[in-house]
Amino acid sequence: MDRAFRFAVLSVVMLLASCSTSGEVEGKVSDLAENTITVTTAKNEIVTFSTRDAKMCCPAGIHRGSPVTVEFKGEITDGFGCAKRVNAPEDYNLLLGRWIAPCKWAPECMCGFELLPDGTVIEIGDHAILYNCWRFVDGTLSFAEVEECLDEEIFDLAHHWRVEHVDHSTLTLSGYEQTMTFARSER
Repeated sequence: MDRAFRFAVLSVVMLLASCSTSGEVEGKVSDLAENTITVTTAKNEIVTFSTRDAKMCCPAGIHRGSPVTVEFKGEITDGFGCAKRVNAPEDYNLLLGRWIAPCKWAPECMCGFELLPDGTVIEIGDHAILYNCWRFVDGTLSFAEVEECLDEEIFDLAHHWRVEHVDHSTLTLSGYEQTMTFARSER
């Protein structure tokens, strides 16, 4: 047998063997490429996964800054692994979209916001809202006005609201000595 051919076969067998065990990594997407996803964990570990054969289970899509759980095959070696499945938390996906409620200053008008998967927020009806970015961590929805929505430090100064309830039609937030309930709006 040709020596190069044997080397190629051995390389493929070793690659398949290295992807035979499994595990899980949680974190935020820090980079995306055509066949890879890079995740930064809560411990600031950076891991890149091949997504070539992975099942992507994120109804709202995956974007930089999105929280994800990556199920992987094999060992993570030198910060690289083989993804089997990529999931975004259900609460995160439920938060995406348009949320409205009667405005406090004019109950006949509707106010609210639209949460986009890329971390940006668009105000609806209340032009006093100055936020342009959002994030969801540990049950808290945070809004900030920043240059770059991936700037983690600015969220220390953001407005934080506890998500008391979220489903396909209702979002209830509490904070700043008040509770607000919003309804999902298609437009």
